[in-house]
Amino acid sequence: MGGVAYAIVAHHYWNRAGGGQLVCAAAAKALDVTGFQPVLVSTVRIDVSKYPEWFGVDLSKYPRVDLGIELRAFGIYLRLLVGLSLSKALRKYRADVIFTDEYTYKGVSSAVKKKRIKLIEYVHFPVEASFRREFSSTGVYYGEDPYVLERYGRFPMNLYYRLYLRLLPIFLRENPFEVADLVLTNSRWTAELAKRVYGEEPVVLNPPIPPSVEVVEEPRPFEEREDAVVMVGRFSEEKRYHWVIEEVLPRLRREVPSVKLYVFGSTGTRTSRAYYERLVSLASRAGFRVSRELGAGGRRVPSRERLEGHHKRGHG
Repeated sequence: MGGVAYAIVAHHYWNRAGGGQLVCAAAAKALDVTGFQPVLVSTVRIDVSKYPEWFGVDLSKYPRVDLGIELRAFGIYLRLLVGLSLSKALRKYRADVIFTDEYTYKGVSSAVKKKRIKLIEYVHFPVEASFRREFSSTGVYYGEDPYVLERYGRFPMNLYYRLYLRLLPIFLRENPFEVADLVLTNSRWTAELAKRVYGEEPVVLNPPIPPSVEVVEEPRPFEEREDAVVMVGRFSEEKRYHWVIEEVLPRLRREVPSVKLYVFGSTGTRTSRAYYERLVSLASRAGFRVSRELGAGGRRVPSRERLEGHHKRGHG
């Protein structure tokens, strides 16, 4: 291993086209450019074969360490095993840097300090706000957050989630500002919430744009654009597209009758496909014309990865 500067990039589940995966992929590439040898670490057996297709990023040359788990269900419980996967990686590689967007690495935090490894944590959301009673006024506390109530509020999912919350403190690292050398986050909103939780404000580093996405250098002036709202992200309940269809779009149409909603995203799993079909049904029941193909005007339905909706009234 002599002379090689290793940088571990740890994420609990690499095998889907999500925002966390893109952040970690970009981190691996950035560390590579700065002279480190990235090592991909996970709980589940790592498969990055589709990253060139998903993001325009090739991670195939980087070494990987995982626990060999093939489990797809019980996804949130896989997060609890991140510390074990990091321990395995640290036994194999003498790392100089660890980058992770996970918060369940308590089991290795002392070893990281002892070995003087630089630790970078990327905070997607300060999870403590969801289960510690002192944050019950934030609106994201369990029992207050509408998304959590919708997904985990009823039997048997309430038991599934409550058990996770009971186990979480066993694996949860302390205040990240006390264990990490650099704490990053995805937005000003998250940074402000994190400051309430941790007492310090992370550095905002917005999620990257995939290299495969073309950036328009000279966008059209606003007065020449279509009256439309575009949302991009995998089809998953936490994206709350159903709330947009039920609550936001009807109000918006009262102000701008010609407005359209475009939702683009991945439907690579059974859960995401089910949610996609739910949105199509929901929009139809709400009286919106729905298309699964861009520009089809509600007439054709060949594709599963786009949802275009506009209201029947005012659209012949």
